Amino acid sequence: MFFELTNEEIELFKKIGQIKSYDEGAILFYENEKANNFYIILSGFVKGGIFENKREKIFHYFFPRMFIGEISFLEEKNYALSAKFVTNGKAVVISRTSLNNSNFSKDELNKIFQRAMISKVRFLQRTISTITSVNTKVKCAMFLLEHKTYLQYISITEMSSLLNTTRESVSRAISFFIEYKAIKKNKNEIIILNEEFLETFIKFQENDLDFI
Repeated sequence: MFFELTNEEIELFKKIGQIKSYDEGAILFYENEKANNFYIILSGFVKGGIFENKREKIFHYFFPRMFIGEISFLEEKNYALSAKFVTNGKAVVISRTSLNNSNFSKDELNKIFQRAMISKVRFLQRTISTITSVNTKVKCAMFLLEHKTYLQYISITEMSSLLNTTRESVSRAISFFIEYKAIKKNKNEIIILNEEFLETFIKFQENDLDFI
């Protein structure tokens, strides 16, 4: 569902970049900072958004094998968002100088970045389709499946913000899926028990079929 670099591509970028380790809460870059680098997440989970004191507005999540900051880097603009590690993690940091001095061919780079761009456009289209759905349960089911690996780090408040709905609506949808044993909650962590239920629920709702 998300764009992922291949092992071969990651190894190529490792050769020209610098591998750095980050602690939980570490900032990769700040909003409006000059985009002199772009990054490849090797491990860990990163949130992109606006972080002001204890208030956060999350717009995107980044997972291992994904680019981050490459669009601002390529456009030679400032970063549009801040990016923060939610867990301990590692990333490859590629600077403009190291990229310019590398043996990468322009065609090779263009193909990689083009794949990443196309994937992000498709993801944006899916996101728009999700948030414009009038059915909050469908929104939640799609979100849970797309973010299943890192649900323990995503709050109900963040989920409701990303889905453009209220916290109460999301909570009701979560309770619905708990009732039908598709998911369970362990304290604040959501754990998926039955992916097939969620997938089937989405298909039935999208085709206006009675599910239950």
